[in-house]
Amino acid sequence: MSTHDDEPVKRVAYRPDEAAELLGIGRTLLYGLLEAGTIRSVRAGRCRLIPATALDEFLNRPGP
Repeated sequence: MSTHDDEPVKRVAYRPDEAAELLGIGRTLLYGLLEAGTIRSVRAGRCRLIPATALDEFLNRPGP
């Protein structure tokens, strides 16, 4: 029997180091993309969070 605790939690936002790892890029490159506005993020106090939808948008945008 499966309980709610057995189900994986769907993340809605990631810290920058987590997002960089998911994308397979370095933190420096990720911060550059954040500063350029290429990837959206939100501030929660001193913490910066990157919505999962922002990562999807970045990955699905048309190339040059």
